[in-house]
Amino acid sequence: MTPRSPEQFEKIREESRQKIAHSAVELFTEKGYDTTTIQQIATHAEVSKGLIYNYFESKEDIVLYIVNGMLALFDDMMKGIDDKEHMSPSERLKNLIDAVCDELESGHEWMRWMIPLAFRKNQFGFVTDIIEMKIKSAIAHMRSLFKELEYEEPEKEAWFLGAVFDGMHMAALALENYDVQGMREVLYSKYNVKN
Repeated sequence: MTPRSPEQFEKIREESRQKIAHSAVELFTEKGYDTTTIQQIATHAEVSKGLIYNYFESKEDIVLYIVNGMLALFDDMMKGIDDKEHMSPSERLKNLIDAVCDELESGHEWMRWMIPLAFRKNQFGFVTDIIEMKIKSAIAHMRSLFKELEYEEPEKEAWFLGAVFDGMHMAALALENYDVQGMREVLYSKYNVKN
């Protein structure tokens, strides 16, 4: 048998981290952050408690890993409005709407527990600080986009669309059959972007 390369080892490590993080999200959603233990995460992930500590220093470290994954997803969504060279402002706005709606349709579980976690600033200041920074960045991107689209008040329009996206996330969490596609079409119509 051929020895594994460093890349193969890193791939295995990352798969293990993701398996642990996925189990943590499921348990945080089901039991809450405070009542979930490292041992429960290990049992759910079918790994040893020691292996978890090999990858993560603490439960908070698992949260940070998950938050960073969420932020990478967020950054991917925002890339759709950064390609000024190849797309019109209207196309970039459509890409943003599609990215948010596609993410909602994929049903990421992390949103179920991330929202309540974000409001616990005393315990998870690092999470709320990161989220606040990303919100400000998103608003700045959208404001710039609405300015290019010659909206009278691009700042207010950016905050409005951000609030609509937030509301869509909350509705998708609360309602079993939330009509994401219907909202996508409403936003296409409101912003006059073509499907």
